[in-house]
Amino acid sequence: MRRSAAIRWVWFALAFAGLGGSVAATLRAEDKLWIGLVIADNSTKEGTVRVGNRWPAALTGREKQLQKIFGYRHFQLVGQAQGLIKTGEEDWLVPSNQFYLKVDAKRPIPEGYLINLQLWQGTKQLVETDVKLSRTTPLYIRGPQVGEGQLIIALVCGGKEAAWTKAKPKLAGAPVPPAGAPTVEGKPTASPATPASN
Repeated sequence: MRRSAAIRWVWFALAFAGLGGSVAATLRAEDKLWIGLVIADNSTKEGTVRVGNRWPAALTGREKQLQKIFGYRHFQLVGQAQGLIKTGEEDWLVPSNQFYLKVDAKRPIPEGYLINLQLWQGTKQLVETDVKLSRTTPLYIRGPQVGEGQLIIALVCGGKEAAWTKAKPKLAGAPVPPAGAPTVEGKPTASPATPASN
């Protein structure tokens, strides 16, 4: 894994539950992958957990879990993407106002998928790594500090019975990857979530 001195990534054991079995690695019909970029901070008073108005369905009910893991009380979605995993080799680009996350589903593995992640800030690649994503447990990654808060990367995989938000349409004036930043030709992409007042 290539690391930047400005960033530490923390992998949580809960995210890898069920990945060590001997079941053959196969696709499950209509698996869906949701990817979110979340800014966490402590801008709310102590003892209160709050989320932005446009909080995604994929993370609804997991707010206290996020607080317990990361130690923050306020969570704001700043970018998201979602799509069907049909071959296990799909790519997504998740932009926000400050960061871009390139997500490459490399192949199915027992009970999940092997995913390649590249986190960019402008034209600078901060880190690239492969992770194992379970179908049954979300994966949370601690990203770099953002002001007095922190970036959190969340990935959730599930079937069509799960509730999912729609990726926000691209708005006029929304940021696009600068020259040299990652692009995904002919593949699903998404736009930054619109900031919301709380």
